[in-house]
Amino acid sequence: MDKGAKSLQEIKATTGACTGSDCKTLNPTGKCCADDIRQILGEQKSEKPKCCCCG
Repeated sequence: MDKGAKSLQEIKATTGACTGSDCKTLNPTGKCCADDIRQILGEQKSEKPKCCCCG
């Protein structure tokens, strides 16, 4: 966000967050970070699969 990213897609492109298949393992909370990123950005939670990288 400091570099101008304003959406989950832009965060993914800028940082590589939420682009792997093991975020549930790497994230200290044990879950995908997509909804956390969306909350920080003020976006609505997705009605699609909860995890953008793990399906």
